[in-house]
Amino acid sequence: MDFALTAAQSELQARARAFVREVLQPREVEFERANGRVPRDWGDPIRAAAIEARLQGGSFPTTLGGQGWSVVEQVLVHEQLGQATGGLWSYVPDAYNVLAHGDADQRRRYLDPSLRGQR
Repeated sequence: MDFALTAAQSELQARARAFVREVLQPREVEFERANGRVPRDWGDPIRAAAIEARLQGGSFPTTLGGQGWSVVEQVLVHEQLGQATGGLWSYVPDAYNVLAHGDADQRRRYLDPSLRGQR
């Protein structure tokens, strides 16, 4: 059995690592000094950077606007996100899995905006 990462998995891992190093880690000291309170003006730029890096909605299928990652791919990304203070990586757009099972109106109102970083 070959446990080596595929080229796509290695690229995803590198993308997540770069996001953590370039976007999240530079904010950690200020975040900690603020007792874990994220300044209001940080949310939108963090969400936008996560979307640009295609890190939003990893657990959701592409048909719902997510990335459609396997469990291995989710672990690769979360391993990288775990290198930053937890309160910061909570800004990576995702949505509760239960929303994937909502009706069309619920997905339109809640899931779609969340995966676009608008909620």
